[in-house]
Amino acid sequence: MYRNFRREIISSVDPVDPGSPSDTERAPCPRCGESTALAGRVCPHCDGSLLVDVVTSAEVRDERLRYRAARELAALSGVPLAKLRERLANPGGAVLIPAVTREVARKAAASLDAIGTPSRAVPVPLFDAAAEVPELNRAMFEDRLPIPLIVLAAAGALVAVVLLVRHSPASARRTPAARAAAAAGSASRVPAPGSTPPPSSRDLARSALASAAALRCGTMQGAGFFVAADLLATNAHVLCADRSSLEVTTHDGRRLPAVVQMADDWLDVALLRVPGAGVRPIPLGDATRLEPGDVVLFVGSPLGMDFSVSSAIVSHPRRNVYGIAYIQFDANVNPGNSGGPLLDALGRAVGIVSMMVADSRGLGLALPVNYLRDLPGVSLPVGEPAPDFAAWRRVLAVVHDQDAAEAAVAREAYRHPGLGGAAVDPEGRVFAFVFTMGQPAGARSYRFRIRRAGRTLCEATGVVEVWGRSSARLSPGDPRLTRWLAKIDAGGELYSGSTELAADGCPAGASLVGAELELDGADPGAARVAIDRVRMAP
Repeated sequence: MYRNFRREIISSVDPVDPGSPSDTERAPCPRCGESTALAGRVCPHCDGSLLVDVVTSAEVRDERLRYRAARELAALSGVPLAKLRERLANPGGAVLIPAVTREVARKAAASLDAIGTPSRAVPVPLFDAAAEVPELNRAMFEDRLPIPLIVLAAAGALVAVVLLVRHSPASARRTPAARAAAAAGSASRVPAPGSTPPPSSRDLARSALASAAALRCGTMQGAGFFVAADLLATNAHVLCADRSSLEVTTHDGRRLPAVVQMADDWLDVALLRVPGAGVRPIPLGDATRLEPGDVVLFVGSPLGMDFSVSSAIVSHPRRNVYGIAYIQFDANVNPGNSGGPLLDALGRAVGIVSMMVADSRGLGLALPVNYLRDLPGVSLPVGEPAPDFAAWRRVLAVVHDQDAAEAAVAREAYRHPGLGGAAVDPEGRVFAFVFTMGQPAGARSYRFRIRRAGRTLCEATGVVEVWGRSSARLSPGDPRLTRWLAKIDAGGELYSGSTELAADGCPAGASLVGAELELDGADPGAARVAIDRVRMAP
């Protein structure tokens, strides 16, 4: 149903795959003709832009197909869903997706080809270094789409998976001089004469490591950081299932027991009391001051390699994920990084590394530390300078509105039934298996079409009179989506029932094996099934 508009969930993944197409597939640079990576943004030979615009002039008239394509394209490009739906309805030969890599353009073309809509990639024009990509900049606070994300707690070879969102970084096209200045990052800008130079990345790492910790609970591995001498922050999913004590290893090698003081499963954050730790706490920063392009560091235990330090770039500082504002950053995050601190250019913790985007080339999400200050009964140092509380409230308000819009879409999608199967019994009768969200109040009638090779053979009707709770689970391995649906009152139990089809004028039942049954008004992702021979009792 609603999940069918998203890519399939995976239950286990190796996020680092050096043989992926992003690294190996190449094409000539449109400006100098030299071989360049499809995932590249700037040609290493001529320093020209490799970005392209995706253009289509074909109108997508079917609203369901238009909606599905817009969701897939928004997840690929970061262009707002509403904008893409509007452009697919009235293309006019204009740019559909601006300034993306050729790899993204190829994936976008595949999505459009799947619904019979041709497209082409056009090299973006060169322009001045001061020019911006306003649409992608505006996307900072616009609606975003859920896609698979991996919780970064390592449990042997298994990795839990939840649905979250992804966005290609809003990179501005720049001249070589502008790119060189940006490459220096916020952590290495040249200080003004007479001012104190910012700390080096080595100094930042040394300080953060002294305040970091590695966490163990059975085979689970994660990270955390001290926000007070004996108080440690981490992710809730790193904790033991029964919330029992777990082992904390400090950077100086001590192994100490920790007791859960509080945990919020929805925010995926926890505070642990570590008696006698006496660790110098890490100063807390303010996530509202982050901007795209800022350089950040993070500390964790990727794949069990404790106290590893990595660098990253903030690609989106306020990413809406089910009503939570996450910091999105580009880096090679791995299982075991969960719970570690994300540090700004002055070494302050601005986020808690929480998840990575599945099927990505290193996109991570961190929960802003600002949420820690909002937890009931929790008192933490304000920090210097003090956080901008008004800016944080504005962030929360915008994300709340985005979540409300996404919830409305989800409620609408879950109103539709779906087909779970169809079969012909030994007597030649055709049965359809229908499922719906929530228990129907009584009998429901449905209209069907039987098709073969794209041609409608006949139409049929059926009435489901008896409903039972389905044994099928919605979004297996995706507890966060299920909780979100319950939170917005769009989820619930799946119910199913079957009906014998009244199909006057249809071919004999036995001859329909292998044909396709289509349910009118169904969710687009569950509207058609092949008719089987297996008996399906009414």
